[in-house]
Amino acid sequence: GGRLHGGGGGVPPQLSGAHRKNKNKNIKKSSEKKSGSGCGVNLAYSESLDGPWEYVYDIVVGKKGTWDDCELTNPGPFVYPNGTVVMLFKLCRYLCPVKEWVTGMVTSSPLHQNSTIPQYLQPYKKRPRHTPIINTTANQISIEDPSNGFMDKRGIVHYIVHVGNNKGGSLHSKDGVSWFYNFSKFIAFPNYISYRDGTNLTLQTRQEPKLLLDSEGQPTHLICVCGPEEAAGERSKNDEYDRDVVSVSVSVQTFVCIQPLCTDQLLSQGQCA
Repeated sequence: GGRLHGGGGGVPPQLSGAHRKNKNKNIKKSSEKKSGSGCGVNLAYSESLDGPWEYVYDIVVGKKGTWDDCELTNPGPFVYPNGTVVMLFKLCRYLCPVKEWVTGMVTSSPLHQNSTIPQYLQPYKKRPRHTPIINTTANQISIEDPSNGFMDKRGIVHYIVHVGNNKGGSLHSKDGVSWFYNFSKFIAFPNYISYRDGTNLTLQTRQEPKLLLDSEGQPTHLICVCGPEEAAGERSKNDEYDRDVVSVSVSVQTFVCIQPLCTDQLLSQGQCA
């Protein structure tokens, strides 16, 4: 119980922002396994996005004898102003057939007084919750793939997930432990993308949401892996910079959707309806 951070406000250093206090290192997370028996999340960090990258293997692993004693995938990190890291994840649906659509969380351990290693480079072992945040396995509803988190100016942390194959929902928390959501009432993103020329592209899949954040930790763009009902990639070859959504084709059937959000700046410029 209790809050994961002191105070209520402040701009949270995101994982890249936290590195500004530590030689400007950038950081990314991967669920690639260290070995055939590995079941955790690995972490890679670098002075530059161009590398070279260093690795911390199994920074998060499933806890034996608990509901998350399984392979963890799709990590979504957030760093509180005091340096505490919270990471949402989903259980691997293929290795845990009884727990297909489960979202859980872990946090970093308190920083020891004499430690020279920042919290986000140490294993995340704390489990403030004894139950998952979301478990929709029984209803066979796919709610999964938490994004990276962000904190608004009120001090509330938000995450995005995909609901079903092609829509999105959001999670919200004041204390980082209790999470609130209403996926049937509030849609974070629909099953289509709209272009500046007034046309829409209906998507059969729109999953694995991630957020681009500005220097103040506020989201500016939504990134998803998309798959349209028509042949993917055909619309993304021409005129991509004149559109509100830049479609970067990565295969015949799927592509990456990068969509600007209605930020205060865009609203002031009259670029959002």
